[in-house]
Amino acid sequence: MESLLGTFRITQPGSTIATSLVEEESKMKHVGLLEVKGSNFRLRGIPLRSVRSFSFGDVSLGEKAKEGLLDMKDPEVEERLSELLAEEVDTLVSL
Repeated sequence: MESLLGTFRITQPGSTIATSLVEEESKMKHVGLLEVKGSNFRLRGIPLRSVRSFSFGDVSLGEKAKEGLLDMKDPEVEERLSELLAEEVDTLVSL
């Protein structure tokens, strides 16, 4: 971002690792390389090939119930819920 007067520029880098459990943090991370030659410069983004990745997913219990995968009146609903969530985690880990 250039200053209003055009006398300086600002870049606000983030972290190269996931810092919170939100979907945006599961996307490709980059580092910035500032190249300077004389009075010219450029900031080039370089994608990281290895980062601490994680997968992000949503589970709707209402949808699971509509699909017949979860019966909220079942006395063992907590056990079934644990199984469903474990399946979701296994799917995300295998991505």
